Amino acid sequence: MRTGLSMKTFWASLAVAVLLVMTGAAEAGPLAPQPRVVAKYERDFIERSGAQTLQELLDTGIIRYFLTGGQNLLVLVNGRPYASTAGDLDPLPLSAVERIEVLGPDSLGTLGGATVRGALNIVLRTDLDGFETRTVARAPSREGGDGWQGSVFWGGVVGRGGRMTLGVDMLDRQEIPGRAREHSRSEWVEGGSFSDAKNVSLSGNTVYVVQGQPDPNAPGGFDVTGLRSVALGDCDPAQGYTGPLSNPPGIRNGDEGCGFAFGNIWWDTPSFEQQSAILNLDHPLGGDAELHLDVNLTQSDSAFRYAPSVDVFTFTPDSDLLAAINEAAGEADPSFAADTNDLFAVGHRFVAHGNRDWVTDSEEYDLSLGVTGRLAEGLGYDARLDAWRWDSAVTGNTLVHGKTIQDAVQAGHYDLADPFSQDANHLQAITDSSLRQERDSGAEVLSARFALEGSGFALGGRDAAWTAGVELGRVEAHSLLRFRHVGGKHEGEIRDVREVLGSGGVSYAGDRNTSAAFAEISLPLADRLDLRVAGRGVEYDDVGGLGYWRVGGEYRPPRIIARRGSGGPGEGAPAMA
Repeated sequence: MRTGLSMKTFWASLAVAVLLVMTGAAEAGPLAPQPRVVAKYERDFIERSGAQTLQELLDTGIIRYFLTGGQNLLVLVNGRPYASTAGDLDPLPLSAVERIEVLGPDSLGTLGGATVRGALNIVLRTDLDGFETRTVARAPSREGGDGWQGSVFWGGVVGRGGRMTLGVDMLDRQEIPGRAREHSRSEWVEGGSFSDAKNVSLSGNTVYVVQGQPDPNAPGGFDVTGLRSVALGDCDPAQGYTGPLSNPPGIRNGDEGCGFAFGNIWWDTPSFEQQSAILNLDHPLGGDAELHLDVNLTQSDSAFRYAPSVDVFTFTPDSDLLAAINEAAGEADPSFAADTNDLFAVGHRFVAHGNRDWVTDSEEYDLSLGVTGRLAEGLGYDARLDAWRWDSAVTGNTLVHGKTIQDAVQAGHYDLADPFSQDANHLQAITDSSLRQERDSGAEVLSARFALEGSGFALGGRDAAWTAGVELGRVEAHSLLRFRHVGGKHEGEIRDVREVLGSGGVSYAGDRNTSAAFAEISLPLADRLDLRVAGRGVEYDDVGGLGYWRVGGEYRPPRIIARRGSGGPGEGAPAMA
């Protein structure tokens, strides 16, 4: 959202702020203003949670709803933005986490508008001495969801005064079938109605018959005299159907349709396997500087299943299909007969094509190298290089090319009444229309940051703390989606996503370069009153310059309470996808 903030004014004001804080006396005291910790969860809380991954822990009610209001917050790792926040946090093994801090938004102004609701800071372990193992096993009383997580970590002193933590973490989590849980399974009453069914689709094999005749004077050129429906074919529950159910959507006269129990086929949660290796190193560089290195390597595989592809489309029946429709229509109450003057539409599940199965293989690399140190008493610096890369390949089977299968229906080659027919033309139509989804996704983030920090001047017996710096970054991202014929007369051909039944998505590729400047100062105006001012300006090579300001205050009366307030205008760049 643009706020009309002048970038020229912003940069000029930011430069003035930097000069003001840097020309203050170098008094001893705190350096950069520290973020305000609203709440924190230590290692013992993590151990007792029983969670297997960081994402799972953050999705629990006590953190997600009580502290974040159910909103996704910016995630920091050791105070730096974690590049894959837009994806998931599973690659960060819980075994490597020392504590989780919830940070207030008024103390995060240098990070920009992404922290308007605050942030979560994941502090990695550096105090481990010796070996530590962790195992979490999960065995639900119902089918599915069995899981195992194990890790081995070592921590200790390296070199002269350095500390290192090194470990591996493995996770294996079984899928949960939809039929195994009450909220996701299909439920219906045999011979009942669609309105009483749960997780049941009308598109098992339901034909709608729009009765009437062509009339050039009627709306749409067709004079409608009635709307009826039938359950086409056997609608056998042994093949995933529900059997005939009354009153499919749009019908109120008791006519039937053939439902499909998709909830008994799909997986409520996917299966997931992951292996991670992590390294954290802090080591002094002489007497006035310290090296910080964080490395995280992750490989994962997941699988997900959904019911066969489905579509609702119009068709013109041949004589055999019209006879099958009228066989079902003759059993309706009241019975009716369809003819070639009527219009026909069907909600059809392509069960013989097979279930839709997606398999995902991903790799992630995260590296951060930083140096912090002192230039003089009360004047320090923080320099950091960050690199993050993510690669993912998704394969999906079996999807359906809409036009090919609809042409086969019109030609009488695909048996709409019996999807499991063994007729040669029917089997060939299935082969010709089957598609495989291929998605190649990836992203790369490179950034460099340098900041000065220190104390500016004393007010009310307390030192002002400040920081100012610059940041350069580059982001490259792509997600290339293809749907390929796997056999038949179209083998190898690529289809547009708009022609595909059973999946969707978009393809994109792009890059973005950024340069930013930021500054923040914390001023103790009185014994119990603090003022905090922060700003960040970013120049994007694709959308131009954007700025963000935040002004906050804190007043602490003599009692055990604190009153805080903050606000400011801000702008954010659109997502690249």
